[in-house]
Amino acid sequence: MTNLMSNGQLKRYKEKLAKRFEIGIIKDYLPLKKSGEEFLREAYALRKGGLFNEFKLWKQHVQKGGSFNDFILQEIKYRLFLGVAVELIVKAAFLKQGYIINSYKNLKQSWYSGLVNLFVSKNKPLKFEEVVHSRLITQHTQDISYFIDHINFIFPNLTKKECNTYIRKGLEIARIWRNKEIHLASGSHSELIGEDEDIKTAIHYIYQEIFDDEKTINLIML
Repeated sequence: MTNLMSNGQLKRYKEKLAKRFEIGIIKDYLPLKKSGEEFLREAYALRKGGLFNEFKLWKQHVQKGGSFNDFILQEIKYRLFLGVAVELIVKAAFLKQGYIINSYKNLKQSWYSGLVNLFVSKNKPLKFEEVVHSRLITQHTQDISYFIDHINFIFPNLTKKECNTYIRKGLEIARIWRNKEIHLASGSHSELIGEDEDIKTAIHYIYQEIFDDEKTINLIML
């Protein structure tokens, strides 16, 4: 018989669980970049050869007894994989430029330092030399929205309007697509003409300007 858990026991269990999957202080960008590329390959393999890429293929699939759900599932998987890829690649780009991606806690030495650090933490990405490592939270990183909102920090040669147009817009599309599938997974999706190209443009900018690795991304997204 399963023993019932009190709130305190559940809290301690959650702490142990978080400890098991502790990510540590992430400094190396390459593992994130490589993982992001694997998800990107899977996403674009689905889009290139997928059922939803050719209406004829989908029709034949259904006529042979295939399920309409296969068609929907493939769309969902494409957007999920693409969203995960974008998050990993963006975080790798920030690491490559020397920025911290771990979340970090505010100092509690005084009400003044607490307010100052709260303001800094929420409004300015910090480099490793700017933060005491004991402040870094080793269980998780900042949310992807944080990095998209501050993408201009790793593109100092672009104006904010250029960043918004060529990079942030595409990243936001990928983030919203993924979140929609995570929270609804309905398969119903309205994709406007050009949105997929906006995502590709954003990723190309990152690979060209940050990673200096256009060859890899061109092979993946041909």
